[in-house]
Amino acid sequence: MAATAYRRMEARVFRVVNGVVVPVARTGLTFPFVAPGGILVLEMKGRKTGRRIELPLMAANLGGVMLAATGRAARSQWLQNLAAKPSVQVWLWGRRRPVHAYVVAPGRRVKGARNMPVAAQLLAGALARVADVLDVGFALLVPR
Repeated sequence: MAATAYRRMEARVFRVVNGVVVPVARTGLTFPFVAPGGILVLEMKGRKTGRRIELPLMAANLGGVMLAATGRAARSQWLQNLAAKPSVQVWLWGRRRPVHAYVVAPGRRVKGARNMPVAAQLLAGALARVADVLDVGFALLVPR
C-alpha cells in the first residue's frame, strides 16, 4: 500500500514539473545550456491509450544521436512506450524533429540495431552491458 501511495505521489510531482519544463524546453532554451547535454522534449503516443504525451528528458548529443537514460528501467513508462512505438518526435533547439528510438534495457535486445549508424550500434552494445548490471534503461534517438 505504501508503494502505491509513493507511486501516485511520484506521478503527481512529475506532472507538475513536466508542466513547467515542457513549454520552456520546446523553445530550445534548455539545450545545451542547462545541462551537459540539455533537455529535449520527447513527443510520443501512449502504447495503451494512444494519447499524445510530451515529456522532458535530459539528453546528451553524441554525434547527432541523442542519448537519454532512466534509473527506473523496470518502471519507466516512457521507455516502454518507445519500445512499443519507436517512431517519435523530439523538440530540440526550438524545432520538432522526427527520430527513431532504439531502446536499451535490462535483458532486452535492441530491435532494428542493424539500421543504426555504426557508432550508435557500438554504443548500444556497451550500454546493454551497463543496463543489465545496473538495471537502468537508455533510449538512443536517431534522426530519421
